[in-house]
Formats: sequence, C-alpha cells, structure tokens
Amino acid sequence: FIPWYQARKLHREVMEATVDDVSALVPPLRFETWLLRQNAPLTQALLAIIALIGIAQLLRANSINTAGLVKSAYTQGEWWRLFTAPLLHGHIIHFLMNAAALKYLGKRVEVFAGWPHLAMVFLFSALIGGVASVAATPATSVGSSGGLMGLLGFLLVFEWLHKALVPRSNQ
Repeated sequence: FIPWYQARKLHREVMEATVDDVSALVPPLRFETWLLRQNAPLTQALLAIIALIGIAQLLRANSINTAGLVKSAYTQGEWWRLFTAPLLHGHIIHFLMNAAALKYLGKRVEVFAGWPHLAMVFLFSALIGGVASVAATPATSVGSSGGLMGLLGFLLVFEWLHKALVPRSNQ
C-alpha cells in the first residue's frame, strides 16, 4: 500500500500546486520515474521462488507442518526450519501482502545498496525473526515478515544516512 499512498499523495500535490510550486515537485517525480525503470533481478527471483513455493503449498496439504517453523521440531534439532518457514505463507492474503512488501522494499534495497545487501539483510533478518518467534510464542510460524522488517529497518537507516539520494517534496 505504500507505493499507492505515495503516488496518490504526489498526484494530489501536483494537482494542488501553483505554477511556482511545480519546480519543487520535479525532483521527486524524476526520482520515482527513475526508480520504476531500474532492474532488480534478485528481488524478482526471490518473488518467483516464494510464488513457486506458494503453488507447491496449494498442492501439498500439510506443508506448514512439514516445513514451517514448528517450535517443538525446531527445539529437537530441525534447525533448517528457520530457512524454510520464511518461504511459506498461511493463506493467499498473507502471501500477497508479503509479496507486495518484498517487491517495494526489495527493489529499493537492491537499487540503492546492491543485491548482496538485499540477500544478506533479508536472510539475516528472516533468521533472527525465526529465533525471536521461537522465543516469543509456541505457535507454528510462517512468512517472510522478519526478513521484510529487516529490509525496512535497513532502508530507514540507509535513506537517513544518504538523504541526498532520495529527494523529497517541500510540501
């Protein structure tokens, strides 16, 4: 929803702008157009992997218990569940929301910082999110929320440190 909200806000600013204000809106518009045209192959590959696993989930009835972060199985030595659980999702809305967030956040990280940063931040954050989930709740968990929160945190710090890279409108 973030890209939709930002586009709507920018559209409203353009429509309400006076002739003098239009020049201030050029840098954000130019930046957003540039960002849309950039390639993000790792983000696309990660989305494709998660989509393929989502299709496999639809075909296999017990996939969450088989590969999700079942806490009792993890504590008995099945550490690999920390790597498989972020690729699974509870239902279609969960998948769509995570896919939209990954498309937005992943592309920004990959374009600004490069694909190695995307891979490292997503993987590390997903693992830490899984460990935190084990410590916080006994319920089985799935989804890439830990990785996505890591990407969001990375972007917040990166864009704060490199303010000149991301133009903002004055309004």
